[in-house]
This record gives sequence, C-alpha cells and structure tokens, in this order.
Amino acid sequence: LTNPGLSITWSAMSYTTPTSVSYTVEIAKDGTDFAAPIELGTTTNLFASFQTGDFNLKCLMSGAVPFVQTAINVRIKATSGTTGSQPVYSNSITYLVTCFGCLNQYAVGQGLPQSGWNWNNPRTLLCDNGVLSMTADFLNGTNDTFRFFTTEGDWNTGRNYPYYSGL
Repeated sequence: LTNPGLSITWSAMSYTTPTSVSYTVEIAKDGTDFAAPIELGTTTNLFASFQTGDFNLKCLMSGAVPFVQTAINVRIKATSGTTGSQPVYSNSITYLVTCFGCLNQYAVGQGLPQSGWNWNNPRTLLCDNGVLSMTADFLNGTNDTFRFFTTEGDWNTGRNYPYYSGL
C-alpha cells in the first residue's frame, strides 16, 4: 500500500509576472469533465508521487468501480501566488485503474432505531477486505424502512432496493 500508485511529472507554468506557482494533481472519473475533481495533493515541484493506498482511496472517491478496470482522468491545476489565484489547467490524460476494497457506506431510517431518518447518528457500514458490514438492531413494522447512502449527510447518494436488485 505504500508503493507508488501514480507518479507523474509536468512542465512548469509560466505566468506573465514572476510569482510562486503551486501545482495540484486532480483526478475525476472519465466522462465527468472534472465536474467534481478529487485532489491528490499540492506541491511546488514539477513532479509528484502518490502511494497506492491513498491513490486507491481517491480513485474510489472519484467513482471508480472496485475490482473493475475504470478510466480515470488526471490533470494538473497551476495557481499563482500564496492565494492560489489564476488557476490554469493542463490537458488531461486517461489512466486505467483497477481499485480494490470499497468505501464505507451509511444507513439511516425508521427501521434502524439507533439512527432514525436523520444524520445525527447514522449506522456506518465498514469496508473490510472488500466487504461492507455493520451491527444493528432492526424494526420490522409497516413503516420501518431504511436506506443505504454512499456519502454521510448527503440524501442524494441514497441506494434503495432497486439499486441492489439488479446486481
């Protein structure tokens, strides 16, 4: 997990006024046009290397499918000065990854009396060796339902029965 998962180099960005330049390596799932880029790291060097474990996690966060080859786009964002102004983006390259493991997920709902339908105390499904698991008490009444979510606090990431029925 500590071996390099991605090592990359690039050319310097030249701003019209001499200034310090910072470079941020960003990734996004192919086809998303970097709508929600994931930052791998920032440096003032013209190179960066990211450990396999960290790179794998960031690829999963960007939408890579575990154990399936997934195209990830990589780009460099250059910014000037100490305030990170004047962002300039490189062309992107496509990098094929096969991620391992999974991201934690969360469960809330009336059927989980420890949580209810709010984000005050969601049940966490922990990822261990590619398997999600949690310990919970369940209610079995007419309205005692629950739902899984991929991002804590984000109602838009919910996965209910139709998502899992096609797997």
